[in-house]
Amino acid sequence: MNNEPLQAHKSSIGMNANKVIIIIYIGMTILFWISYAKYFAWILPVIIFLAEKESKFVKFNAVQAFCIGVIRAIISLLLWLLGSALTKTDAEYAAMSTDIKNRWVSAALLPGEIDVFIGIGLIVLVLYIVIRTYDYVQIGLPGIKNIAGKVSKLEYE
Repeated sequence: MNNEPLQAHKSSIGMNANKVIIIIYIGMTILFWISYAKYFAWILPVIIFLAEKESKFVKFNAVQAFCIGVIRAIISLLLWLLGSALTKTDAEYAAMSTDIKNRWVSAALLPGEIDVFIGIGLIVLVLYIVIRTYDYVQIGLPGIKNIAGKVSKLEYE
């Protein structure tokens, strides 16, 4: 599929297909920033995918959003585990010199900072997808578009 707009249509949910897709991506992005909800943000696209019966456009974007959500959850979980591994107990922390404490705190906070930058990057990506899908232009992300195309039965070149 090229970047030519698809024909505007309603989804079987009862809304315009592009608005359903906006709800998927924006809703998932909001959930990314809620403490433990970010690990389950991928559930929203699954619900929309199961509810949608007709629009392959909506199904494609639901699968793509699901993949983004799962990848985000895995990265966030791995960074949280790394940050937890770097965190010292009170006794270990008290035994350190001030210079080492400052370096250690910086290292322990780094995974959380990386997670925030990844979240900001995802906001930019989602805004790009939302702006394009509002005009019914199908955006396929490399590595994900083939999976989403097979699951949604929407041909993607």
